[in-house]
Amino acid sequence: MMNPREGEYVYIPSSSLMMLFYEDSDFVRKTKTLDKPVYVIYLGQSTKDNNYRQVFLDGQVWHTNKINIYPGKENE
Repeated sequence: MMNPREGEYVYIPSSSLMMLFYEDSDFVRKTKTLDKPVYVIYLGQSTKDNNYRQVFLDGQVWHTNKINIYPGKENE
């Protein structure tokens, strides 16, 4: 398990489950499973659950399990 800093790029592999929550709520609004790997901006630990992390994907804040977060590319 790595500990990225907020604002760093991280890698999330394909087949990872992503969750979009209703604003100011613990209820999931939408889920999706990635069909291809992505590099996204890491936003920090989720306020919903300690096992989840927040990332910026497709213009929104999504949550994913911390096991799906890998180091991103450097110097790009």
